[in-house]
Amino acid sequence: MKNIFRSFFAATLLMAAINVFADSNVSFTADEIASGATRSGVNVSTDFSTANKQICKDGSAVKTTTVSLSSSADSSPDSKYVQISSSAEIKSVSIHGASNNSSTSAGCIIFWANGTPDVSNFSGQAEIALPGNAEGCNGNTLAVNVPSGTKSLRIYRRVKVNGSALGSGSNYPASGAGTLNIADITVTIAGEGGDDPSGDPSGDPSGDPSGDPSGDPSGDPSGDPSGDPSGDPSGDPSGDPSGDPSDGPVPPTDLTIHVPGIYDYLQLGGGYGSEMVKYDGRNYETYYFLKINSKIAVATRTCSSEGFIVTSDNCTSTEYDAADGWFSGKINSPEGSDCKREQATGGAMFDNASGDVKIYNNNEVHFHVKGYDQFCILARDNNETESKGKHFEVYIDGVKQSMTLASTATVRTFNMSAKEHLITIRGIGSSNNYLYAFALREADVPSIKLLKGDDATQVVETGQNLKPIMYVMRNTGIFELEWVGNEGTGAEMTVCATGDTATIAGKVMAPVGQYVYRIYATKNGNRVDYKEGTFKVITPAPSIVPAENSNQALKAGKAIQPMVFTINNASDATVSGLPEGVTAVYNDGTLTISGTVAAQSSYPANFTYTITATPLPGYDGNPVTYSGTITVIDPNAKSVLYLYKSKYQSGVFDALSAAGFGLVPRKQAEAAQPVSVYDSYDAVIITEDVDANNPEAINIVKAINLPVLNLNAFMYQPNRLDWGTNANNGDETNTAITVMQPTHPVFEGLTGNSINILSAVESRGIQCADINLAGSICLATAPKRNETGNGTAIHEVPTSLRGNNIKQRYLLVALSARSYDKLNNNGKKLLVNAMNYVMGNTNSTVKLPKLQINTFSINGKNANIDQNNNRITIQMESGSDLRALAPLITLADEDKTFVSPAANEAVDFTNSYAVPVKYTVTDMINTRVYNVVITAPTALDEISEEDGIWFDGLTIHNANGTMAYLYNAQGQRIAVFNTDHDMSRYPRGMYIIATATASKRIIR
Repeated sequence: MKNIFRSFFAATLLMAAINVFADSNVSFTADEIASGATRSGVNVSTDFSTANKQICKDGSAVKTTTVSLSSSADSSPDSKYVQISSSAEIKSVSIHGASNNSSTSAGCIIFWANGTPDVSNFSGQAEIALPGNAEGCNGNTLAVNVPSGTKSLRIYRRVKVNGSALGSGSNYPASGAGTLNIADITVTIAGEGGDDPSGDPSGDPSGDPSGDPSGDPSGDPSGDPSGDPSGDPSGDPSGDPSGDPSDGPVPPTDLTIHVPGIYDYLQLGGGYGSEMVKYDGRNYETYYFLKINSKIAVATRTCSSEGFIVTSDNCTSTEYDAADGWFSGKINSPEGSDCKREQATGGAMFDNASGDVKIYNNNEVHFHVKGYDQFCILARDNNETESKGKHFEVYIDGVKQSMTLASTATVRTFNMSAKEHLITIRGIGSSNNYLYAFALREADVPSIKLLKGDDATQVVETGQNLKPIMYVMRNTGIFELEWVGNEGTGAEMTVCATGDTATIAGKVMAPVGQYVYRIYATKNGNRVDYKEGTFKVITPAPSIVPAENSNQALKAGKAIQPMVFTINNASDATVSGLPEGVTAVYNDGTLTISGTVAAQSSYPANFTYTITATPLPGYDGNPVTYSGTITVIDPNAKSVLYLYKSKYQSGVFDALSAAGFGLVPRKQAEAAQPVSVYDSYDAVIITEDVDANNPEAINIVKAINLPVLNLNAFMYQPNRLDWGTNANNGDETNTAITVMQPTHPVFEGLTGNSINILSAVESRGIQCADINLAGSICLATAPKRNETGNGTAIHEVPTSLRGNNIKQRYLLVALSARSYDKLNNNGKKLLVNAMNYVMGNTNSTVKLPKLQINTFSINGKNANIDQNNNRITIQMESGSDLRALAPLITLADEDKTFVSPAANEAVDFTNSYAVPVKYTVTDMINTRVYNVVITAPTALDEISEEDGIWFDGLTIHNANGTMAYLYNAQGQRIAVFNTDHDMSRYPRGMYIIATATASKRIIR
C-alpha cells in the first residue's frame, strides 16, 4: 500500500484518540457517481454512464447531467443500482433528481446494511417517493434517514425479490416502470473518534508499542515473536518462512472488518463483509476473497480501473493475474472444466461476493508471488490436527509448513522474504476443506511492471502521436524517465495523481531511428527497479491531397480550371499522362496542373494522368500516387455549367460527360450573378450538393434564359423558389419512380409504369416535393420518407412560369447526391434524356392532364354532372339511407390523375343538400374541386304522393300544379305556390306545407 494511505490511516487513529468529530456531509456529482469516486471515506459507484436529462419543468426545459436508473416492465425489473459505502456510519442520504413521471410517484427503493449489502439478505429496505418533473424545480431533493449502524446503501429504481433475497419472486418493493434520474447525492456521515483517549492501548492496534506484544501485533519486536507476525527478520532465510525456526508457525492473527473507501485498492464486495485488513504498526495486510459468485477475483489499481476475474466455479489449472502484475496462481476444483479469464472493471469484478473455494483430496491451489514478505490464509477444516486425516498442507517453495486449522474460520500467517516464491495449499482427505481468502503483505520495496501498451515494437512517424504505454509501480516510490542514447523528443512521461502509474506518450518529433528509454522506481534517492522500452521512428509516407476539380471535361481549345494538389512529406512530385497543352508545376508542397487542351483526332478523348510523390530520404515504403482524368470534348459540343458546392465527381457527372455533354464544373457563388456570367454556357445543371437557398441557383432558375436540369428538390420550399410547401428525402429503401406521363421524352427507351433508376440507396435516394405551382406538370412520383403518400420526383415547369422572358425548358429530377454513385443504366439514360429534352434536342408532345370526372354513379343511378359549375347531383329513391354511399367514378385521365375521396370509398352524404361533399381531382400539382349533393325525397305522411308534392332539401317539388301554402314555425303564411318552390332563400328551420286537404312538416 502507499505511504500516503498508511499516514492517513495512522493519522485517523491518532485523531480518534484526542477528538470527537461532528457529523459531516460528503457530496458527489453524477459524473463522480458514474466514475466511482471516493471522498472522506465514502465511495459511490454504479454501472450506468451519465446522460443529459430534464429533472424539472422550469419553463426552459434545462437538462442536467444525471445517472439514470431505469426499468422497462414487470417482466423485466431493473437490478442495477447506485451503491454508497462508508468507513463511518451513514446517518442520512439526500438524493437530488426526479422520476420521469410528470407527478410524484414511488421513485426508488433503498437497501442498507452495516457492511456491504448482501444479495441473500435484503431485510433492511425502504421505498421512497421522489417527485416527478415538477414545475419550478420544487421538491426535487429528498432526504432519507437510515437505521443506526448503516455503512452501506444501494439505491434501485425497481427490483424483484423472493422473500428477503434478490430473486425471481413476484414481490416488488418499488412499483412503476420508468426512469429515476439522479443529478447528485449528499451523504451525511457520523463523526469519528472515541470518548476516552486514555483507554487501554491493548484494544487499539495503533496503541503504545511498548505494551503487551500479545495484544499489539505492532509491539516491541524484541518481545515474544509469537505476538509479532513480522517475526525476527534476522532469522535463517533458509528455514521455515512462517517465522523464527525455533518457535514454529506464527499464531493466528486478529482480524477486523474494513469498509471500502479509505485505501488505494478497489474493494471486494459482499461475502464475509468486504476486504479484510489488519494494521500491524508498519503495513497493511489485504485479504482477497477467492470466490465472487462463481468468479475468482484479484485486486486492481485505481488509475487503471482494471482487474482480472476468472469466470465459472469449475476451474482447472487456470492462471490468473492481478492488474498490477505481482500475483498469479492456479485454481483446481473437482469438476475438471477450464475457466475463462476475463478483464473487467472493479465494479463488474466485486459486486455480490459470496461463497468459498473447496479444495478436495489431493487438489491444490498455487500462488506465484513476488515482493511480499508475509502470506496469510483464512480457512477451516473439520479437524483441528493433521493426524485426523482431513486438513490442508501448506508448502512454500516446496517446503512443508506446519499448520493447525480449527473447525471455524482461522487465519494462519507465514513470514517470508520479498523475493519470488511458489506457495501451494493442498487438500488432504474429503471435500470438507474450505479456503475463504488469502492475504499478502507487501514488502515496502517499489518495483515496476508494464501495465498496457506496446513497449517493444511500436513504430511511429515523425510528427505522429506515440500510442500510450502505461507502467504501474508497486509500493511507494518515485517514477523517473531516462533515455538510453538519443532522446525521443516529444515522448514524455506523466504520472497519475495517486503516483502509482506512469504513461509514456506524446507527439514524437525525434529524427528517424530507434529510441530506448528506462522507467525507474526510485526510493530515498536510490534507483531500485526499472523497466526498459523501445520505439522506432520512421520517415513518414508521402501523401497527396487531391484537388476538388481533379476530374474535368472541356472542349478542345479551352483552358482547364487549374487543379491544385497538396503534397505532404515529399521533396517533389511528377505527373504523367497529361494531354498536349497541359503542364504541371511543383512548388514547396503544392502541385498545380493548368493549360489549354489541344485539338484531338477524335472525340471525346480521355486522358488519365498520374501524380507520383517523391518521398523524403529514408522512406522505404511503396510509391504514393494519385490518378485523375481530363476529357477533351468536340469544340462544337454544347457547354454545360455543372454547379456544385463541395464535390462534383460522381456517377451523374460521369454519365453525362460520357454522353458527350461538355460539363464545366464550378462551385456555387454566394450571391446572384450577372447574366453575362452565363454567356458561354448552353445549359445549367444544379446538383443536390448546392445549398437549397443559394442565391445564384435560385436566380438561374427564375431569371437566366438557359435550359436547366435541377436535381435539388429542397429548392422548392418557401423563401426559396416558393414552388412547393415541402421537400422530402424520400423512402430510404426505394429505388424506383412511378411514371405519370409515359409519353414524355424523358422516358424514351424506358418501359413500365415503375422504373428502377438506382441500384441501391445510400441513406437518401429519390427525393420528392409537394408542389403547388399551378400549370406545371408532374412527370413521376416517389414515396416519401417517414410520411404516408407520394410526392413529385420529376417535374416540368413550362417556360412561361419560370419568369419574364424565359424561353428555355426546365426539369427537376430529384436525386440525393449521396446516391449519385448508385445510378443504374436506367438512371443514367433518364438523365441523358432529361438533358437532351431541356436543351431542345427532342420535341415535347405532353400536355397537362385533364382534371375531370367523366361519370359519377351510386347503385346504378348516374349523377347529373355540371362541368361548367363543377357540381354533381343525384336524387335517390325516397327514404334512401345516405350515410355510407360508395360512388363509382371514372376520370378523364385515369393514369395521370387521382380523385379524393377515392372511387368506391364510403362517404356520408346525409347533410350534402346543405354542405356539399367536395371531391378533388389532382395530377399531384393542379387540382379541380367538385361539389357533390346527394338527396332523397321526404315522404309526405299527410299529403298523398299522388299530389306530386315532395321536398329534396332545397326545392319543394309540385309536379301536378297543386295549390299549396307555406307556413313558418310561428304559423305565419309566407308563400302560396302551384309550381316548384325554391327554399334556398329562406332561413334554416322548420316549415309546414299545406294543401286544401292535408299538410306536412319539413326541415330546411
